[in-house]
Amino acid sequence: MSLDQLQAVVTIAEEGTLVRAARRLRISQPPLTRKVRALEDELGVALFDRGARGMRPTLAGQVFLPSARQILAAVAEAAASVRPSTEGDVDASRAATSGSGSTSRVDVGTTEGAGDEGLSGLMGASAVGVA
Repeated sequence: MSLDQLQAVVTIAEEGTLVRAARRLRISQPPLTRKVRALEDELGVALFDRGARGMRPTLAGQVFLPSARQILAAVAEAAASVRPSTEGDVDASRAATSGSGSTSRVDVGTTEGAGDEGLSGLMGASAVGVA
C-alpha cells in the first residue's frame, strides 16, 4: 500500500469520477485506474462502485476513506514538522523521542472480534499494515 494509492482513492472519492480525479492529480486515467485496482487487489475488496455516472465508494470504501485521509494528513504533518521555519531552523520544540528504533509501522484497521464494523469485518483480516 503506497501513499500514491491512498491519495488516488481519496481524490476519486472527492471528485466522483476518474476524469476529474486524474486531472486533479495531473496523471492520465490508466495509471490512476491501475493504482486503485492494485490497492483493491491487495485489500481483497472493491473500494468503488463503477457506473456510467462516475465512481462511488462501496461500504468497504466508506470504511477505508477516513483511515486513508488520516494517514495522508499525518504524513503531511510529519513533513511540515521538519521543514525549516522562517528563521531557517527546524522547530526544536516539536522534537520528541519515541524509542531508539529507526523504523515504524502504521496499522490501519480494527482488531479481530470487532464484528462487521471496520475493515477487518469486511475483509476477514485483523489489520491492514502500511510499512
